[in-house]
Amino acid sequence: MKIVKKLVDLKCAMMRFVCMISAMVMTAPVFADGTGDDVVGTFMSESLQGIFGSEAGFWKIFILADIGLSTIAAMKSKNPLVFTGVFITALVPVFLIKHYVFKG
Repeated sequence: MKIVKKLVDLKCAMMRFVCMISAMVMTAPVFADGTGDDVVGTFMSESLQGIFGSEAGFWKIFILADIGLSTIAAMKSKNPLVFTGVFITALVPVFLIKHYVFKG
């Protein structure tokens, strides 16, 4: 009985391995090869750079909205530390994204 169970487990493991390898072989042509003719990838990177890049107006609007939200939260709670907390919570990720993702 133990031998039959081990054979069934081995057969199941082999079937999973074969399925995994066949899935990898079938999806290999889908991935970009890095030669540079990826039109959609180039367009998306340029588009994202234009929207979220260092000189984009998105960050100015985002920071102004953050200051407004911080001010409203501080006035509503009557605690000036709320302004600092909300402001820093939104400003730190903005700085990290601009500095490390877009290197600008």
